[in-house]
Amino acid sequence: TSVRVSPDKAWSSTVAGRILQQRVDPTGIALVEERAWDAEAGSVVRDFRNNGLLTTSGSKATVWSLVSTTPAQATNVTFAAAISNAVMNDARLVALLADGTIWTAPSGQTTPTKVTLPPITLLARAGSAIALAEVQEAERKTVLRYYPTGDLTATSQQFTVDGAAAG
Repeated sequence: TSVRVSPDKAWSSTVAGRILQQRVDPTGIALVEERAWDAEAGSVVRDFRNNGLLTTSGSKATVWSLVSTTPAQATNVTFAAAISNAVMNDARLVALLADGTIWTAPSGQTTPTKVTLPPITLLARAGSAIALAEVQEAERKTVLRYYPTGDLTATSQQFTVDGAAAG
């Protein structure tokens, strides 16, 4: 199962592929179920942005439109390998595959493109920004690549830190 939270909502998935949307009750520590729908078995909730919820199952990513009463699949993208993590930025879906490659698909499009980068271990998003971590085990270093606008074709800001990231 997996969980993603916004200030007033929480989404979770079950092993069977059921997605639950719950309202965060501000008067106490409580979640109130608002709606639920079926996705693929093993779906993982990855990201929420602009009334879209991103789930993945194996090599398939699905963006759900949350505008209507019953969420609908807005986009389905199939990648070259299993997805380890994925996020949505302003203009595209970004996926880290199990083989360490990064792929993108422009919003609303279903054909992904591989990004030329060394093998990546971790992927994160905050607002529009994307951060990638490249673990260099032999050198015992981790290179963090930061893209403030989320444009992976732009030159990243790079920071090298001692140690290897785990996670």
